[in-house]
Amino acid sequence: MPNAQQKVLCNWGLTLQQSSAVHIQALVSADGILLVISSLHQLLIINLASVPGGQLVNSPTAQSLVRYVQADDQHIMTTEKANRFLIILFILTLFPTMAFANAGSPMMWFGMFHSLILNAVIGVTESEIVRKFKIPNRAWLIVIANYVSMLIGLNYIAPHFSTISGNYDFWGGQTNYGAYELKGFFAGMTASFCATLIIELPFFFFAVKDKLLRKKIFIPFFVANFITNIVMTLVYYLIVKGGGHW
Repeated sequence: MPNAQQKVLCNWGLTLQQSSAVHIQALVSADGILLVISSLHQLLIINLASVPGGQLVNSPTAQSLVRYVQADDQHIMTTEKANRFLIILFILTLFPTMAFANAGSPMMWFGMFHSLILNAVIGVTESEIVRKFKIPNRAWLIVIANYVSMLIGLNYIAPHFSTISGNYDFWGGQTNYGAYELKGFFAGMTASFCATLIIELPFFFFAVKDKLLRKKIFIPFFVANFITNIVMTLVYYLIVKGGGHW
């Protein structure tokens, strides 16, 4: 006897040729569905009918259930990828990308938001831009590239070249309103962009799924980075321009 967690539904039938002889409704096949309830549900489809010759007959019911299971498997795979992405994102946010002992400037606060959250959005956006060139890629690897490039570019490269150009406080945490050097700001952002191209190129290269298409990644890579960096530079500029001067 089946327990409470198992239900077996069986429909026994005849082939179309046999059923027509006796004028009863034809059943294409007989299916049994065994549903096992566990920590992860499983759906087992058992076809119990066969035609002469011993070959199983797949009914529309069985085919529908097979499609359901396949769709469910794809959903599970998508969920696993999403979970893997979130785990990577969480780990990356633990990196000491921003050490704001004096976090008071709008640029600092936006930089923190950029570091923790916006980088993931930028990475996905760049991945989609590359896809427009018909180059399938691994978005999660491009997201990692953006975190690494920001860690090095905006936290080390940009402040260094900003200082060389006369702005000794790139993030503006210790600069009075109206005294921020915009020339140094743009020098830092330009240097950061150049560093980004060098740092992210290997990530984009290996993010391409088809090895034969990797040699075509250079133009899409540059276009994606140029667009996102121009937008981010403009956003940072709008934040600092009110308290800056040339």
